[in-house]
Order: sequence, then structure tokens, then C-alpha cells
Amino acid sequence: MEILSFVLLSFLLGTWNNQNTLVSSSSDTTTTTEEQLELTINLNNDKPIPLIGVGLGFIAHDKVPAIVQEALSSNDNLGYTLIDTSHRSGNERILAETIADLVTQEKQQLTIDIVTNVWYTHLGYERTMISLKESVENIMEPLKETANISIRIHFIIAWPRCYPKFISWMRCEEEEAELPDHIKQAGDHPTRYSYLASWRAMEHFYLENQPLIGSLGVANFDSDDLSILVEASRIKPSIYQANIELLFEVLPLLQKYEIMSQVLSLFEVISRRDTPRLDIARSHLVSLADELSTETKIVHPATLLIHFLIKNKVGIHPQTTNLMHLQENSPRQVLEMPVLNTTHEDRLNFILRSGLFHWKQLEEDSSSTTKEEGPAVHLNFFNKSPSKSINVFWINEETKEQHQVLEKLKSGDNAYLKSHPGHSFIAYDTETGEEIRKFQVNAEYGRSEWFSVEF
Repeated sequence: MEILSFVLLSFLLGTWNNQNTLVSSSSDTTTTTEEQLELTINLNNDKPIPLIGVGLGFIAHDKVPAIVQEALSSNDNLGYTLIDTSHRSGNERILAETIADLVTQEKQQLTIDIVTNVWYTHLGYERTMISLKESVENIMEPLKETANISIRIHFIIAWPRCYPKFISWMRCEEEEAELPDHIKQAGDHPTRYSYLASWRAMEHFYLENQPLIGSLGVANFDSDDLSILVEASRIKPSIYQANIELLFEVLPLLQKYEIMSQVLSLFEVISRRDTPRLDIARSHLVSLADELSTETKIVHPATLLIHFLIKNKVGIHPQTTNLMHLQENSPRQVLEMPVLNTTHEDRLNFILRSGLFHWKQLEEDSSSTTKEEGPAVHLNFFNKSPSKSINVFWINEETKEQHQVLEKLKSGDNAYLKSHPGHSFIAYDTETGEEIRKFQVNAEYGRSEWFSVEF
């Protein structure tokens, strides 16, 4: 059974140390992984599902055909075989019609996994059953005359309830009023725990529609709601979708029940949110992608992040209308990535951790030195010793004097500094004063470097 790796669990819980490495335990920072990257995972019901997908979500209807054709076409061979859509968006039928046209045109054989959801307006047994049946009709009716196509549908409860006081875009009362009469008459207005009745409907539908229904799952459930659901269920969730903060909260439950995780909104946080910590993380991500690129192969920052998540058995379905981004996010690009060594992976751990609880960072980082003006190289010193702390000094090349810049950096911790190209540093064992290693800044202004200190 493949589940979320202990390594990613460790980094999210803040317990990362030198013993929890992603590859071999060699102290050589150039050591690389020998395992082959797998793009499919077996769920806790023993059914396979791709780790990389295309997110359609609420993309405008007129944009959907081009995205799906580019993703699934054998001419481009991007390697996608999973599409994530939504009943609420109205994109299900457009997706299916596009698949039917593509299979007919290219005469190719396709096996496609489709993830779709039950919206919070349709919570409750009867309403959920209507949603499930409508989704199957939307997806399968356009494909009924299409040969050489195999479809597996995965159903997700999108939200445990509507949150009008906490999520500004949720229009709970308005959406309820706008529902068709047959939905309103099928069941009462959803209440706090209507998701339990929805889950019973999904269990019944799953058992009655094999092998079409691949799995069941939930999205955006906190630990309390997820605990209640798994305790009350006959069929445990196989998939959990959420942003990185909620994933952090429920990871112990995901591990206990071997539930696959799919990260939502990661690129939005890493690439667009404006906090000093995320600025540094972005600089590291772009710098690392540049370092891994060659004259014949450009490594894109998005591809690098996806590669790291997939290696740790975490799924992701980026949403984009940009066809170039669709290529960068693709399984083909991920497979063509160069092999990462332990230092690369330590650095990616740092980048992902920088996205945790990003909305809390502005206040706590407001007095940080990251706010200083002027050009700089962003440095992170990472103490990979299993037990020892280190001191770091800057070396004045003119006078050869050493000035302490980091004191007692503990095992497993990393610290941020601003510096300049050509500057030199030296790390010492705090307890013995023994020199460990010298470092020189080779990056240009605006870029980042990652210095691993190992004994």
C-alpha cells in the first residue's frame, strides 16, 4: 500500500532532521535517489489513480475544450490521464464531449480518471444522490457511442458545509434560493452534519456502480469533521483534497487510514502571495530550477515542485488556462526532470514549509531583516548534523577578520541571511570550535543559495 511518505509528514510537522532523509543516508550532499519516479498510486481500496492531473474547476466553459484536447492528445503526448472537474461548475458534460471528439478524431484508446464533486448545496442523502446521478449522466452520456474509452469516476464531497462567516465568496442563502425546485424538494436545507447522510449516499452509489466509480473522498474537512466521518463510515475515504494548511492539520488521520492527499492552491500560494518568507521561497525555487537547467533542458519551477510532491506520493491537479503552463505541469515534463540530490530536496522542503500558514507571516515577519532595501543574495544555512549546533561567521576578505552572523544554529534548523556575490562564510562546531566547512556565495543578486552544513 502506497501512502503519504513519512518524510513529507515530518517536514510538515516541523520534525525534519538529518535522519529523515528522502534518499540514502549518505552524508554526501551530491547523493542522488536511485528509485524510479512513479506517476500512479494505489488507493486504500487497491484501485490505481494518477498523481498528476488537470484541474478544470470553475474554468470558463469556452476554455475547457482546448485544455482537455492539449492534455489528452496523443499528438502532444503530455501524459495526462486524470481530469479534476466539478458538478457545480457545469464543466462535466463539456469535458466528456471533448474526450469523445478527441477519441473519435485520433482513434486512440484512452483510460481516463475523472474526479468530480458534490457541492455544499447538495449535502444530505437525497440531494447528494441526485448530484451523483447527474454527474454520471453528464460524463457518460456523451461517451456512450464512443469505443476505445475507459472511464473511472472518483467522487469528492467538496466542503463539509457552507461557511458564510469565514469564506467571503460563499453565498449560502443565495445559492440555496437559486437551486432548482426538484433539488429543494428532494431534501431539507443542509445542516451542520448533513455530510454524514451524503457519505451514506455515496457509499450506496459506489457499491451499486462498480467498476465505474473508482473511489470516494472529501475536500476541505478539518480534523474534527474528518474524524467524525471516518468513524461513521463503512467505506473509508480514499482521497483527501485541501490546501497545505489543512493537509498539515489532518496528516495523522490520513496516515492512519491510508488516505491519499491531493494538494489544492499550492501554486497560488507559492507564486502569488506576498510575504517576506514567501519572497525568499520563490527566490530559492527559481534559483534551484536555474541550477538544474542545462543547455538542452530547461527545468521550470512548477515542474520542480510537482516532481517533489509526486516523489512523496502527494497528488496535485493544477488549474490553468495557459497551454504552456499545462505543458510545464505535465507528467512528461516531470519524468524528464534531472535526478534530485539530498541538498535539492532539503531546499524544496524549506520552500514548501514557507507556504504553511502564509497569512500569518506578514505580522511576524514585518520586523525581519528581509524587509531591508537594496540588492542581495538570499542565503539559507541548514544544519544537517544529527545532534550538534553550529556557529557561522562572515569572513572579511580584506582584513581576514571573522564576524559572527549565526550563533548556535541547532540540529535540523535553518537560518536566513542576506549577502552579496563573492562573500565567504565559515561554519564551526559550537561545542569544540572545530572548523566544519567554508562557503562562498556564487549566486547573483536576486537569486538564492542553500548551504548544507554536515559534519
